[in-house]
Amino acid sequence: ITNDGTAGGIAGTNTGTIGAMEGTFVTAESAVTSDGNATAIGGVVGKNENSGKVNLANSLGVTNGEGVDNVGGIAGVNSGTMYSLYNESVVTGKGSVGGVAGTNSGEIENAVNTTGITATGDYAGGLAGVNSGTIDSGRNTGTINGKDYVGGMVGKNEKADGTGGILKNLSNAVTAAIFGSANVGGIAGTNSGTITSDNNLVNEGTVYGNQNVGGIAGVNEQDGVIENVTSETLVLKTADGANAQYFGGIAGQNAGTITDATNESNVRAEGATFVGGIAGQNTGTGKLTGSLVNNGDVTGLSNVGGLAGVNNNSSLLKGSADNPLRVTNNGTITATNGGAGGIFHTNTGDIEHAVLTNNGTIIAEGENENTGGLFGENSGNASFSSLINTGKVSGGANTGGLIGYNTGTLTGGRGTGENGMTLYKYQIYNNGAVSGTDNVGGLIGHNAEGGALYAGYNTGAVKGNDSVGGIAGRNDGNVSSVFNTIMTGLNEDGTTKYGAVTGKTNVGGLVGFNAGTLTDGYNTTGVTGGGNAAGTNTGVISRVYATNTTGRLIDINKGTASNVYTFAVDDGSARFVSEAERMFSRFYGGFGFGSMWKNYDGWSTPMLKVFLTQAGYSADTELVQTGYPMSLPIKGYVVAGDNLIAYYNANALLVALANTELGEDYLAFYSTQIAASGEGALFNPNNLGYDIDVRYSIVPLFEHNTGYLHWLHRGGDRERNFRERKAEIYFHEGGMVHEEAL
Repeated sequence: ITNDGTAGGIAGTNTGTIGAMEGTFVTAESAVTSDGNATAIGGVVGKNENSGKVNLANSLGVTNGEGVDNVGGIAGVNSGTMYSLYNESVVTGKGSVGGVAGTNSGEIENAVNTTGITATGDYAGGLAGVNSGTIDSGRNTGTINGKDYVGGMVGKNEKADGTGGILKNLSNAVTAAIFGSANVGGIAGTNSGTITSDNNLVNEGTVYGNQNVGGIAGVNEQDGVIENVTSETLVLKTADGANAQYFGGIAGQNAGTITDATNESNVRAEGATFVGGIAGQNTGTGKLTGSLVNNGDVTGLSNVGGLAGVNNNSSLLKGSADNPLRVTNNGTITATNGGAGGIFHTNTGDIEHAVLTNNGTIIAEGENENTGGLFGENSGNASFSSLINTGKVSGGANTGGLIGYNTGTLTGGRGTGENGMTLYKYQIYNNGAVSGTDNVGGLIGHNAEGGALYAGYNTGAVKGNDSVGGIAGRNDGNVSSVFNTIMTGLNEDGTTKYGAVTGKTNVGGLVGFNAGTLTDGYNTTGVTGGGNAAGTNTGVISRVYATNTTGRLIDINKGTASNVYTFAVDDGSARFVSEAERMFSRFYGGFGFGSMWKNYDGWSTPMLKVFLTQAGYSADTELVQTGYPMSLPIKGYVVAGDNLIAYYNANALLVALANTELGEDYLAFYSTQIAASGEGALFNPNNLGYDIDVRYSIVPLFEHNTGYLHWLHRGGDRERNFRERKAEIYFHEGGMVHEEAL
């Protein structure tokens, strides 16, 4: 059939019904072509207008509209209703070319395209070239070719007058490949409508493009919504051409909203900038909500992130106290000639009520700077949030376990658990090995002027050349309430070992080069090439100590240092405290612990209270033992954070003391800050020691009717009658509550 107007294998224009009989397919086998003057052509119908219905239709012929817009395997233009459609017709056109409809403003349901779709111009899709209506339940297995605006389902998904533009319950098969130049997506080239699913919307196809390339959408526009979607077994590849940029497992660029999305694919765009597991770029209007997970390996030239290459939205990445935003990267993130980050390479947005976690390996190769387990560069502020890295991080200058280069404020701290006890709820820590060249830190590579960190710690090995620190490589800002206790490193064969802070110049257990302010911190780990707390200080350091047995506390001090202590060498830069003395607060002189510190006098070194889990002890009424000498049984339990901890189990952080001499003696508890049960052992970041102050008197009691000498474990006033006593003590924020029942 050749026509220069509106042409179709069954009808040129339909305002009635085609294929009305249930279960009976209408099959069009004719070749439908045009010399370029037609307005719309389709394998079944040229135009299916508002009142038109096409049901159970199958197109087998060739639909060739070379030079023609609005070309579809079933309909050139659909503004009516079409359902249960199957296209096997090879479709070719100029623009607005689709396997089912060239342009759709109506309803399409249960549609399948199995063959190749080619547009010599823009807007090509496996189901529709342009959609402003509704497409529900569809699948594409064919190869899609176009210039710009190319998608596995639709080239362009748009709203019309604020409605329509709905893509729902769709699947792009693994056999489908999508080729375009700009705005290329596994589902849609661009989206300003809604892409969603009742269960899950999946792209499994390979997407090739040069700019704005995504597993779901090349560009998610400002009004666009992408929710409950998964991109699987996808490999994004850079098409031939210069200036390749904006590649993402879900969207190349996101200016709209992405909610509850998972990328399972490997995103490979070796020659492109701004590459991410979810989005290449999250623009100034882009919103990221719900749960966002990247499980794929992501490779780009520079500005590469597990979530997004760059986040330009300066407003909050925000959840709520009850439902925080959760962002997780589990893939390997590689920049072949630039910086990388486990979440974003560059972040300008504030973060509130969010949990950001990187478990993957971060690698920056070639000429690079600003690489971090979470962010390569950060100027946003984080509060009521957790920032966590457990993966290995390697880069060049400005490399950090969490952030490479920081000018934002990061605030960790305490929160209330389920049982009313407080704990270290807003966690900032690194447990991965970190390596780089200059300005290398366990948490931050370079904490620049204006940058601030409160309540964070590092347990990962740190290695670099110049300005290397357990917390920050270089600090020009403010760092407070931090500690470095390295538990995890890597041997050359990849096995786990206990590590150290290692460098050549300006190396410190806490900060390599300090030109800012460092307060309330300690280091328990060995340092190679510098000082146990700081390598060089030209700023201010106060209330800092180290437990290392050799070396200076501050290697080169040209600034101000006060209340600084080491337990090994009195070299003039620090107050000397011996190993035997360090457990007793009276030997710290003017240390000035204040409200930030806790010390179990005689049993532990000073600990930072912000990390301690609040705990309380509940005693048993049966704590009576006969005989002398005796071993006092430890019954009862400890309430800590959200957990009940049977403290008689092996727990290196909580220790009970039971002295059993005649007369008045005591049962007491003490805690250490952090411990692991063995080399390479995992530890709970909330298990950082306990804040518990419980001490009971042990008083002899003789009962004449038995002839036994009994001991009572008791609290409170020992002058009172206490034949049997139950004592319950819980510590809450702001004070102690003591309840006892006779």
